Parts: sequence; C-alpha cells; structure tokens
Amino acid sequence: MGAFQDLQSTDCYVSVRRKELLFALETARSRLAIAIAEESRSTPWDLRRYYLDTTDWMSRCIMKLRKGENNEELCMRKWTPALEALKGLRSKEDTRRLCRRLRNIVKALE
Repeated sequence: MGAFQDLQSTDCYVSVRRKELLFALETARSRLAIAIAEESRSTPWDLRRYYLDTTDWMSRCIMKLRKGENNEELCMRKWTPALEALKGLRSKEDTRRLCRRLRNIVKALE
C-alpha cells in the first residue's frame, strides 16, 4: 500500500503543479493583452504583430497543457522552472520585455 500512496501523492503533486502553471500562464497572457491594449495606438504594426503572435503562441501552449497528461518528468524538467519564471515576472514591466520573457518561457515549455 505504501507504493500506491507514493504514486497517488506524486500524481497529486504533478496535477497541482500543472494547474498552477496553467493559472500562471493564463494570468501572464492576460497581463500581456492588457499591456498591448494600453499602448496600442503608439505601437508600430510589426511590433504589435509580434505581441499578438506571442499571445496566440501562449494560447496554443495553454491548450496543449490542458489536453496533455500529468507527467512527472515534464513537471520537474519543464513545468517547475517555467512556473518559477512566471512567478518572477515584475508587476510593472515594459511590454516588450514582458513579451520577450513570456516567449522564452513558452519556448522552454515546448
């Protein structure tokens, strides 16, 4: 029974980390969308396209995570560092820098 409980606790941990990561990604995507909207008039089209591509990429990543399985290896190798990076985002960050950091995080998740 001990091995079964270990398996359950590992599955629970991975499931919780996955949910935390999804919430953090969705929150960051919303922050980026708000930042894009706030400076939309003063942003050149190519930079705005870059921002929008990032939000689309994040949306695809979130959908993929929702559909995927709980995987302990992915959790330790990719999800945990990505979650820590998302938690490290500053509350007031330049839109371009925020976009770049989010792209790096999503790239690491794929």
